[in-house]
Amino acid sequence: MEINQTCRLFLTNVYSYDISKAHLAIMDKLGLETGDLGKLPKKERNIRIGLLMKDNPRLTSTIRSFVIRLIDLYILRNEVKEEDIITRQYDGFLSMRSLDILDHSIPLDLREIYTKFIISSNRQWYIAITSDGDMTIKGVSELYDPIEKIYLEILNINYINKRVIFQTLDRIKNTVLNSEGSFYAIPIKNSDRYKIQTLEYGELVLSEKLIDDLEPDDIDKEWYFKKYFKPIFESICIEHL
Repeated sequence: MEINQTCRLFLTNVYSYDISKAHLAIMDKLGLETGDLGKLPKKERNIRIGLLMKDNPRLTSTIRSFVIRLIDLYILRNEVKEEDIITRQYDGFLSMRSLDILDHSIPLDLREIYTKFIISSNRQWYIAITSDGDMTIKGVSELYDPIEKIYLEILNINYINKRVIFQTLDRIKNTVLNSEGSFYAIPIKNSDRYKIQTLEYGELVLSEKLIDDLEPDDIDKEWYFKKYFKPIFESICIEHL
């Protein structure tokens, strides 16, 4: 994921656009047989289309080229400047301005309007929230529940009040550096074990019981702060100091 290198790190009113069911829509547009694909749940539909594309490299190339050209066309017709685009995905993009023309051949959909959008100081990931409280996190590896809950808390800060901003950040940092062992347990997918960063031994893989027995002072808590929070804290400080 490439993020705009010149835009501000803290944004409001960011618009997320993409093509709904992009591959299916383009297959229909090209007059290709789609059968019951449109009636399938998203996951199953994507698997089926993925298998079709895997078996037909020419189809893959055609569809991907069509998507890219279509997104290029929407950007051109709406006179969206490069500096207005925060990041571009395969079938859509995030923009700092709204678009007026959305109905060329295959419609471009407005998916979300993010009322708060915070980019990490290294511009490698971001967190964002809509007015309905729906949160999006992109680019953060090894994400798990305690981290997500704190991201939500960060996004819900009253950014009009500087005192509140920095009091909340101080409290969050204190939480990250002074929690119990389970807070730092990163779940391993398809396993009942967890990864945890320690000061003496680096990364360990442990059961839940062994994590509970681990001394809090043995955990490398600064590692968690630097990985998950420092880049966002830096962005907030840059924009609000």
